[in-house]
Amino acid sequence: MTRKELICALVMRAIADDYESIETVSAEVSKWASERRLATSQTEVIAQLNAVVAQGLAKVYGTSQRGHLVEMRSPKASSDSYFHLTDEGTRMLKQMLSEVWIESDWTP
Repeated sequence: MTRKELICALVMRAIADDYESIETVSAEVSKWASERRLATSQTEVIAQLNAVVAQGLAKVYGTSQRGHLVEMRSPKASSDSYFHLTDEGTRMLKQMLSEVWIESDWTP
């Protein structure tokens, strides 16, 4: 698995079980990457978030006027965006996890 693929897998893992903000995803990915002696930036995390959304592996949500999460029509990461894997994203992450150990306490 290449570095880019690993960062992508870490990003997908961060949004696998809950709706997460860019800040949360970036913090989790940074922590997990540093455990593997890798450095990553919020810019790289945002690029990976946009990539998995473009591939249909995740969706972007924003907050409605009533405070509920709704899918955004313009699927680009912004500071008030939340992300969650699609069913296809979950299948892809499961495949990636079978190739390399990322976090043993999560199973799709």
